[in-house]
Amino acid sequence: MSLRARAPRPRPAVRAAALAGAGALVLTGCEAPTPLVTVFTGTTSVNAHAVCWSFDEEPVDPSTCTPGDEVPSIEYQASETVGISVDVDVAEGGWIPYVATGAGAQEQPLVADPLESTYYRFALPELSAEQATVTLRVVAVTGEGEETGTRGAWLFTLRPAD
Repeated sequence: MSLRARAPRPRPAVRAAALAGAGALVLTGCEAPTPLVTVFTGTTSVNAHAVCWSFDEEPVDPSTCTPGDEVPSIEYQASETVGISVDVDVAEGGWIPYVATGAGAQEQPLVADPLESTYYRFALPELSAEQATVTLRVVAVTGEGEETGTRGAWLFTLRPAD
């Protein structure tokens, strides 16, 4: 009777380490997703990833924060409250919601100081037909005082319901 030597089988831990290493190689070329911001009104919601986001908390140039082809849009009723929900990463550094009512209107901050909560709600005033479409921009801040800068931005369009 002849006995053959068998090659030892890899241990489960070794196999798992090899798979983890291979997975890391695959993910090296991928970018992590940016935090989500969700806008609510009535029973409807829409969410979006940032149009720009600094993973290392260094300020970004706000002029580079341009949306892609499609800006997320949501319909609202004049009597409804609009809610904004941000990821914890955004809330921890602070964030400011801005609105502009109508084409070419100047953006106005909805708060004086950056929010550090994950949720904010506001009511839109009665708007004329020219002002009815509202641009909502959520800006994540980084730094403090004179050193405050933009860490990220999200853009939404609020349209009056028919």
